[in-house]
Parts: sequence; C-alpha cells; structure tokens
Amino acid sequence: MSTGPSTNYTKAVYIAIFLVLASLSLYVIFPFLSSIVGAFVLAYLFYPLYRKIWEKTRRKTLSALIMLAIVLLIIIVPSAFITNLLAKEAITLYVEAKQKFVGGSFFDINCESELYQKNPICKFNKYTQNIARDPQLSFYLESGLGKVTQFIFDKTTGFFLSLPKLMLSLFISLFVMYYLWKDWDRVLKKLHKILHLRKHHEVLVYQKVKDMAYAIIYGNLIIALFQGAVGALGFYLFGISSPLTWGIVMGFLSLLHFIGTPLIWVPASLGTLIEGLVQSNNNLIFRGVGLFLYGLIVISSIDNFLRPKLIGSRADIHPTLVILGIFGGVAVFGFMGIIIGPLILGMTNVFIDIYEEEVKS
Repeated sequence: MSTGPSTNYTKAVYIAIFLVLASLSLYVIFPFLSSIVGAFVLAYLFYPLYRKIWEKTRRKTLSALIMLAIVLLIIIVPSAFITNLLAKEAITLYVEAKQKFVGGSFFDINCESELYQKNPICKFNKYTQNIARDPQLSFYLESGLGKVTQFIFDKTTGFFLSLPKLMLSLFISLFVMYYLWKDWDRVLKKLHKILHLRKHHEVLVYQKVKDMAYAIIYGNLIIALFQGAVGALGFYLFGISSPLTWGIVMGFLSLLHFIGTPLIWVPASLGTLIEGLVQSNNNLIFRGVGLFLYGLIVISSIDNFLRPKLIGSRADIHPTLVILGIFGGVAVFGFMGIIIGPLILGMTNVFIDIYEEEVKS
C-alpha cells in the first residue's frame, strides 16, 4: 500500500507549522536581534579565553561569570567613558566650525593690513565672507554643518538618554553569552545536526569562520583602533582641536582601505602649516610640519606594519564585502555591525561556494 501522498502531506504541514513558528519567533526577538547576534559574536571571540579560565577552575558557572566581568571591564566601561568625552568634543567642534563658517574666516590673519591684502589666503577669506553674507547660502552652510554635528551629538548623548533600553539590551547580551559559554559543546552539536553538512564542508565552514573572524578583528578592527588612537594622540600632541572625535573618524576611515586616514590628517596638517606661514608663526609651522610627518611615518605605517604581523598568511575577505558589511552592519546592528556585517556577507559567500560545489557534484 502506498503512503506517498500522506507522507508528503505530513511533511508539508510540518514545514508550514515550522515556518509560522520561526516567523513568530523572529518577530518576538526582533527588538533585541542586534543584542542576541552581538552576544553570539562576542561569545565566539572570547571563547578561547573562557576555555583557559575553565581549564584553571574546572567550573563552568564560575568561568562564565568571570568572563562576563571581563567583557564588562573591556567593552562597557571604556565605551561609556569615550562616549561621554565624544559628546563634549562634538559640541566644541560644532561651535568652532560654526564660527568659521558664519564668520567666513578660515585662517586667523589680519587681512586689513596692506601687507596681507594681496595674500591668496586673504582673497579666500574674502570670498568665504561674501558667501557668509549671502543669507540663503549662509543658511544652507550652517544648516548642513548643524545636521552633521547634531547627528554625532545625538548618537553619543543618546547613549545616556536611552539607558533603560540599553540596560535591558545589555542584560540580554550578557544572559545569552553566559549560557553560550556554559553550553558551548551542546550548541555546536545542535548546529551540526541542523546544518547536516558533509564532513569536509563542515571543516571548510569552521575554518572560514575562524579565518574571517581573525581577519576582521585583527586585520581590520584592531588596526583601526590602533590607527584611531595614534591619530588622536597625534592631534592632541600637535594642538589640533577635538582629537578624540577626529581619532574616531580616522579609525573608521582606516576600515575603508581606499580612503584611509590621510583624508583627515593631511588637510589638518596642511591647514595648520598654511596658517603658520601666512602669520609667520613658527609654532604653527612646526605643528603643521610635525603633524604631517607624524601622519606619514607613524599613522600610515601602522597598517603596513601590523597587518602582516597579526594576520600573516591567513585568508582575508574581499574588500568589497568588508565595506558593504561595515556600512550595512552598522545600519542594522549598530556598532557591533562593524564585525557582524562582514561576517554575515563572508559566510553567505562561503555557503554559495558550497552550493555551487553540491550542484556540480
């Protein structure tokens, strides 16, 4: 007796129920999806450290609690401190930039003196002053500047204004990480059953995830942090205003290899140098030349020096996937999207390769 139609009907009902339940489950956790995905990423990144602690204590609960304390100290506390400083610097930067735009004077030089009236800098200042006197152009300039700085300010101060939601998201992330570390082996076995990959594909996926995480964290994120920190230090040493803000911008730009940190430190150093030349101010000239050499020798060489040391011969992912992953990831998952976005696109690329291999075979 044939049971084909009955079996197919049962499978169809099961798949339909599963899809409905999966959709409802996703809908339930969607408000905290970024927290959950971020917890998975952090749990994976910090698992080697958890393993070492577990080997010392031989107690999963204690080891997971110690790891939660370490994550809080490494990530949460510095983030809150930097966010507070960044909010203050955003206000300072906005006030200074507004004064220059509205006043139409980008360089501090006495253009009323006959000595400087034919100076190109004075001509540039005069041109910008004429723009500033135009009500419509002035409005657009000030409005555009205000939106950019307000965006930075809103994002940083929003950290404090939405503390209840942030605390809940943090609790969920910590809760998920705690049980991921405790039940790591069980989670891997469950994934193995769900994916049901061939052995060589399973090894390929594991190695690719490991290589991509290593490349993204060490090859991109840590180098970006180093370049941002060194850039901020250079701006502070050579007297450029808002060093932390510009350091963060340089760190982010260093993730985009085709743009890079020179987009920030070159104009800053040249602007300081030009201002020193037109004022015959040796201090400004020294600061401008010093910042340029510092950017050329120190900031720009970090990538060339650290990347081979940190990554070595490990596989890196395509720059296009990194760029799209960073922007898309940040838009969807927030700050953790810098890591999550490229990982998702990279894993998608891996499974496309596996699918193509399965089709050919």
